[in-house]
Amino acid sequence: KLDGTIYWVNADQIPRGVTIYAGSNDPGVIPVQQTLVILGLLDEQSITGTLDLVTQDAIVQFQEANLLEVTGILDESTLELMSIMVQNQSGLFNGTGVINDYIPTDTSQLIGMGTYSNDVQIIQTVLFSEGYDISNINGVFDETMCLAVQQFQADNDLEVADSISCRISLETIDAINDIIRNESLLGSGFILNEDGSPGQGFLEGMGRLEGLIGPGSGININDADFLVNSADADNLNQGDVVLMYMFLDEETILITRDKIVVDEIIKRRAQEDIF
Repeated sequence: KLDGTIYWVNADQIPRGVTIYAGSNDPGVIPVQQTLVILGLLDEQSITGTLDLVTQDAIVQFQEANLLEVTGILDESTLELMSIMVQNQSGLFNGTGVINDYIPTDTSQLIGMGTYSNDVQIIQTVLFSEGYDISNINGVFDETMCLAVQQFQADNDLEVADSISCRISLETIDAINDIIRNESLLGSGFILNEDGSPGQGFLEGMGRLEGLIGPGSGININDADFLVNSADADNLNQGDVVLMYMFLDEETILITRDKIVVDEIIKRRAQEDIF
């Protein structure tokens, strides 16, 4: 925890091959609680080091979201999945980000806060491509993703998920599948482009998403070769520096010197599309 922010723990801090029961003060409880906080299943004040009732409720939600046996304790299966999720949260789910199929609409499929799956990654990819604020494409359904899902639902007159479980309705899944179908996104997605610098890679769009840079690319306005002119945005003068961006439809052009807009575009769009 730095500057009041809870960060992902190291995977080796999540115990494996053991069972931690209710009331335990095992050292492994704190990293589990930190992980549950990041997922949005637990509030920060509940990091106590004790597997208490509040933590058990969060564990139950995590187990339900991942179709695990609901025990309310940290059994081996729960700890195993959590460890895998923590270890791989900085990368693509199972190492690939291609949309190879539609999201199943089986009513037994539960997708909500705490779910770790390829279906979550598909939703993240679609929402990001549609312009929603997705911070990671990694298959982890966290609190930030919940906000993007809720905004998508509100924009499309769908039932908005609650902020506790953020369970995604079949209606919302159908809407996501419709986008995949209508925009021919099967076979499209993201791949890791290390750009010759291991550990410094970024997500690069492929297929129908070619030219799109994924979230967490690390591209920043300070890395660009220009600064934003502070002059009145309604008046362009000789020598002014602005950003011009052509959208993926190749018809819409945005010209802006607003720093917030510039930051967002450089963070999320391909450099070759920016002039």
